[in-house]
Amino acid sequence: MVAGARRGDGIAAIGETDDQADIRGLVARSFEVFGKPAFVDVAAGYRFRGGDPADEIRVDASFGIRPGKRLLLIAQSFNQIGNGRWKGPLPLKQRIHKLQLAALFDLTESLQLIGAAFFSPMGRDSLDEKGASLGIGLKF
Repeated sequence: MVAGARRGDGIAAIGETDDQADIRGLVARSFEVFGKPAFVDVAAGYRFRGGDPADEIRVDASFGIRPGKRLLLIAQSFNQIGNGRWKGPLPLKQRIHKLQLAALFDLTESLQLIGAAFFSPMGRDSLDEKGASLGIGLKF
């Protein structure tokens, strides 16, 4: 990623003003649970940063099941682990763990209604996040 903000642009993007690069690997498998189609995937990666905040190890996992023809349920875990402390004025060693539950309902063959809720059960030097989203998706 190439940073859009620079240090003199203000504090809105604090810590996100330097270029970054990610490398990731993904393992996925589909199977059946009680005769219903399901999948699991696990992604692991490393984010290299040109400056603050520190580089990160990232591990994400998803489990999805289709209990009905038009409904897909997904449970996800998103994890970011800072590799060292920030070099800047705040001596942070960030760790972020977030869980999300989502439901995708097929309105038509190409249109979906998407609802999700997430929260961060634990972390270090991170926000205590809770939220929900509702959207429309287009399959193509």
